[in-house]
Amino acid sequence: MKKYLFLLLTFFGLISAAQESIDTTKMDYASIEALPEFPGGIPGLSNYISQNLHYPEVADLLGIGGKVSVEFVVGKNGAVTEVKTNSCVGAGCEAEAMRVLSNSPKWKPGIQNSRPVSVTYTLPITFPKAVGRILSMEKLRNSKFDFVFFIEGKEYLINDAEKILGSTFEQSTVESADKYAYPEKFSFPVNKEVYLIKMKNSKK
Repeated sequence: MKKYLFLLLTFFGLISAAQESIDTTKMDYASIEALPEFPGGIPGLSNYISQNLHYPEVADLLGIGGKVSVEFVVGKNGAVTEVKTNSCVGAGCEAEAMRVLSNSPKWKPGIQNSRPVSVTYTLPITFPKAVGRILSMEKLRNSKFDFVFFIEGKEYLINDAEKILGSTFEQSTVESADKYAYPEKFSFPVNKEVYLIKMKNSKK
């Protein structure tokens, strides 16, 4: 699987983001002397993410991308816990960003009054978006996934969606793509994941 460099942060940008997200409810005092640090600092963190973060296959297929804001706690022992996302790109991007941060090696913990403290960190991770890509219904059919299209308030399987959208359509017309919650509604091969592609300007 291809690996991409998704972390687009400068040193000062990362420190600023971290300072703004310190959770004082997890600290004993009002100030902090040293922020948590990944092994090897900013270069080490960037390298870790670039080597371990993968562009989800369905996101790659559909050209979906964007910035995922990941929040996590670096504990007193340096372990990363309570990983969650505060944004929604879809197509597996949030799950992948959370997976990588959850598997992070231990950090050097934050220090306050000469003692380690737990600190909440926020880290933006960007998945590239395929601007201008033309998506092919045939390519979607031949992929390892199945799809339901949500168009103007109704759900369509790919053959019916093709009658509306045509054999190809612009990636920019896709609003989101997430795992379909009701695969039993249609007859799908059991070995395929099913995604709901919501087209822009579609009523909820």
